[in-house]
Order: sequence, then C-alpha cells, then structure tokens
Amino acid sequence: MKNLKLTIVISFLFLIASYNGNAQTANTFDDAKFEKNETLRKDIKKIDISSGQEVVFKEITKKYVIQYENLVETQITEAELNEKMKEIQVKKNAEMRNLLDDKQYEKYLEIQQERETASKNRIRG
Repeated sequence: MKNLKLTIVISFLFLIASYNGNAQTANTFDDAKFEKNETLRKDIKKIDISSGQEVVFKEITKKYVIQYENLVETQITEAELNEKMKEIQVKKNAEMRNLLDDKQYEKYLEIQQERETASKNRIRG
C-alpha cells in the first residue's frame, strides 16, 4: 500500500515537472515555458485536441499543475498528500470529461495510465 501511495505521489510530481519545467510555485509559474512545453504539445497532438479546445485544455491543465505545486509545498503527511492529490485529479478529470469527446477522453486517460505505469517502473527499477 505504501508503494502505491508513493507511486501516486511520484506520478503527480512527474506530471508537474513535465508540464511546468522550472517553475517553482504558482507565484513563479512561467506561462511561456508552459506554452512551449513539449509534453503538453505531445498530449494535445495525441488526444487530437481541436484548435477550439486547445485554449480550454491548456487552462484546465495549468490550473491543476498550479494546485499540485501548491499542495506539494505544504507541510502535510504523505497520506494527506495522497488524498488531496486524488481529489485534485478527480476534479481535473471531470473538467476534461466535459471538454473532450469520448474518443479524446479515452486517449487522455490512456496517457495518464502510461505515466502512472512509467512512474511505477521507475520506483521498482
């Protein structure tokens, strides 16, 4: 169970790092780096986001990256951190579900699963 919690935390941290590069906090969030982020660009392409959806997709992603960053900076227990991260992910997924069609949402979830699997492999490896 502890490995599962650690995997979840590492997955979210990887997500934050991959989307945000060197930004440290919401106060120092670097919009330019976020816009140029290769992972974000690849996700948009893989999910086949339309130009009309792209702005909203980026807004949702940025909103939750900032929430993850702020959460990681808090002084809470690992269990509390895991619970809060799960809550944030559920909210983000709900917003993405409203934005994306069925095929896009399925791909979005596949990408999440791939990142979680990669994170688990790094822990084991």
